[in-house]
Amino acid sequence: MAYTSATSRYYNYLNGLDYYNFILSLEKELNSNPDRIYKKLLSIREKAFMCNKQNMDILFAGNIATLDKFKSAMASFTGKFISSSFMKEEYDLPRPARREAIVFNSPVQYLFVNGSLTANDVPISPKGKVISTILNNLMLTPEIRLKGGAYGGSSAFINNNYVVYTYRDSNFVNSLNVIGATDEFLSAISPYMTKETLESYILSIFASLDQSEGELDDAMNTLVDKYINPMN
Repeated sequence: MAYTSATSRYYNYLNGLDYYNFILSLEKELNSNPDRIYKKLLSIREKAFMCNKQNMDILFAGNIATLDKFKSAMASFTGKFISSSFMKEEYDLPRPARREAIVFNSPVQYLFVNGSLTANDVPISPKGKVISTILNNLMLTPEIRLKGGAYGGSSAFINNNYVVYTYRDSNFVNSLNVIGATDEFLSAISPYMTKETLESYILSIFASLDQSEGELDDAMNTLVDKYINPMN
């Protein structure tokens, strides 16, 4: 997804192979110049926490009775921080190759196919969850897992990306052919998708997304989701 999405490029830099390479370089520098690493960490701590009060956001989930106590505790806590201004940094992370393969000694493969929605004039919509569920149930699982022999495969709409992936896949050529035929499959089944059928998929998706983890956890998860995904 890092090819089509700037957000995913940041994610890859913080979690993917780029981060792994960064850790390797950090390990070398830690062995050769530990004092320099220590000073860098102190600088990061100050910029991210101690001297960045004006950019701090605090989220709260709880009942009214504890809200005043929370505000009081936060006032004394945030009083230890100061506000400072830092020069604005612009990051232009490299875009990965459009087609890329990582070779390793294994009898199975992991396949990932991604496409940008906006680049193909496809609106970002919750309807994507319904489409991906239909594809997973009626096409990808039967053709890629049951017939093709892969351990699993699935599709999903993630932000501005439509992705299809397989894992532990010993027949990736078959998987690519199946993935390439998904548009024809959706067109073919469209006349048979009655209102009742679509509603059954919508209800199953709603049930999977609305699984309770407890009142406080649900409240905080909802709050965080609205904060980091304001368009949802």
